[in-house]
Amino acid sequence: MKLFEDLMNKAEKFADQAVKVSKEAFDQTKVMAGEAMDKGQKKMKELSLESDMKDGYRKLGELVYKMEKNGTTDDGLKAQYIAELAALEAEIEALKNSDVNEEVDFTVEDVKAEIKEEATEIVEEIKEVVEEVKEAVMGEAEEVRVCPSCGAAADDDDVFCHDCGGKLN
Repeated sequence: MKLFEDLMNKAEKFADQAVKVSKEAFDQTKVMAGEAMDKGQKKMKELSLESDMKDGYRKLGELVYKMEKNGTTDDGLKAQYIAELAALEAEIEALKNSDVNEEVDFTVEDVKAEIKEEATEIVEEIKEVVEEVKEAVMGEAEEVRVCPSCGAAADDDDVFCHDCGGKLN
């Protein structure tokens, strides 16, 4: 019975360790995924603003061309277009200078490598716990006397099996 209790304790320890290591790896992966997502969102915003800038330049050029062609001037409208472009330019500059995940510079391959490294560490820790369980089981197995008839555990000083009544060797 002691062998079974020890085995259960080792198995419980193994399960707890595996859960702990798995949770740590999952938490690290969540952090890395969140950082990658933030960086991607920032880049998408920057690209969108740059596209808006190009569109603004096109519209301003079109306005100036039409006014020159028609011989008219509308300095207020030109100033409005230029102010919109300046605002976009300032927003792009602010976004580029923001510190949102700037210290993190990694690729999908980097994330995969990090996850693979974490998984390898988890496997190594699991192997260590499995070895501990094996050692505990093997150590106890050598010490345990069993009934040749039914396989039940018996104490060293027993002459007959407590389960089936068979004679012990």
